[in-house]
Amino acid sequence: MKREEFQRIESFMLKNMDDTVHDCLHVYRVLNYAIQIADAIEKVDTEVVIISALLHDIGRADEMRNPSLCHAEIGSEKAKKFLIDNGYCEEKANHIANCIITHRYKKNREPQTIEAKITFDADKLDLTGTVGVARAILFGGQIKEPLYLVGEDRLPTKGLPSEGASLFREYNRKLNKLFLKLYTEKAKEIGREQQKTMDLYFVNLFKEVNRNYSNSKKLMDKIFE
Repeated sequence: MKREEFQRIESFMLKNMDDTVHDCLHVYRVLNYAIQIADAIEKVDTEVVIISALLHDIGRADEMRNPSLCHAEIGSEKAKKFLIDNGYCEEKANHIANCIITHRYKKNREPQTIEAKITFDADKLDLTGTVGVARAILFGGQIKEPLYLVGEDRLPTKGLPSEGASLFREYNRKLNKLFLKLYTEKAKEIGREQQKTMDLYFVNLFKEVNRNYSNSKKLMDKIFE
């Protein structure tokens, strides 16, 4: 792949970015992960991996404007049109479009090719580790989601999947052990290591918040006697 071609595709990606959580920095991190994963696997079309990683979220702005849309579907269509308009054969354009449409986790649309699996894994790795925590907090702020909920006992709840939306619930429902949902061994290796950092953060966050509420509750109970 020539550098000039990379830059042309990169420019197209940058024109389609309009989201602080799924911004160009997210795209570059996903690209970095994708390259590392591809390097650990034989017989991978690296060009497909690079282009898929670069363009995987170009439908995000459309989804933000109209939440009924699926950014993976819109991005897949936009990528295919762009690639064909820029001289790529239909077979390669379809391959990349497929990688993009299957990067979003849906049981009825799982990635099949190794390039699609790499794209999926690279995207999910950016939800792990300290960066994953930062992005979860940033996203929660975007959608006005609280860090935690408080129960009737005036103490923070644990964020069980059955509870209302919160950062704690997002961790328990989606982010905890995310590496188990990855396809490639290299991605699982990276995700498993970065999970340790994420787990430690959430353990300490819950302890800190719970300690604050528990200590205050004891004092308040005395005051209100």
